[in-house]
Amino acid sequence: MTSMTLIAILFSLGAASFAVVSYKAIVSASQRYQAHFKVSADINLSQMFLFIDAEKLLLLSISGALIAGLFVWIVTDLWIPAVIIIIACLLSPKFIYRHLQEKRKTQIVAHLPDTLLSVSRSMKAGASLNQAIDVAVDEESGPLAQELSLVLRELRIGIDFNLALRNLEKRVDSEDLSLVISGMMISRDIGGNLSDTLDRLADTLRRKIDMEGKINALTSQGRLQGVVMTLLPFLVGVALFQIEPEHMSRLFYDPLGWACIAIILTLEITGYFFIRRIVNIDV
Repeated sequence: MTSMTLIAILFSLGAASFAVVSYKAIVSASQRYQAHFKVSADINLSQMFLFIDAEKLLLLSISGALIAGLFVWIVTDLWIPAVIIIIACLLSPKFIYRHLQEKRKTQIVAHLPDTLLSVSRSMKAGASLNQAIDVAVDEESGPLAQELSLVLRELRIGIDFNLALRNLEKRVDSEDLSLVISGMMISRDIGGNLSDTLDRLADTLRRKIDMEGKINALTSQGRLQGVVMTLLPFLVGVALFQIEPEHMSRLFYDPLGWACIAIILTLEITGYFFIRRIVNIDV
């Protein structure tokens, strides 16, 4: 009787210690996630000229993850898929930022030829380069106008023109913009006709954008096929789960089912990667 009592006390102490350690680990992980989320949100959003309160964005992200997890749990009556969905939603801001940055970069490159022509026309009319950029900012709207206005503000506070262009190159990180910046800096250094250089750069970029548009149109079917083929097994799995929930639930509770899920995810990711590599043609 005494030994049973001692075992029960030791088990209780062990369970209590595990609970305390788990609680501290969860609290520490939560604090690290909040700090990382706020810093990442401030940096990424400020680079895109989006000024949103990081606290509200964090609350929205956590609320959305919990709602998505609760919905999956209600539909499937399984807690493992719900936890996976919650973790995926909490990790999604990184990919959302990347998607927004790529979309913003695409908009900048699309408006770059017209802006270069506007700067060139202003310089041919007798304006200086700074004045021509200021005119282009007034005429343009969107991400490129925001970036150029920041360049002008840097120039007004005394930053060197080449350094301001380098800062623009770091913020946007685009090969097309790097080509334009290099051409402008070389033309200024060697004393060439900058307006003619801008005209040639605008024509080159316009031809490049047209070629990329044709390639994207020709490879759109392949990209769509990659998305459909990647999502098809998951949609079939959802349908089978609705038809045979008892058998399909073994995927989440049986170690053999976990191995099957791991193999499926590995093959799906590998197949999608190869399809993207095939249809991704760099100009």
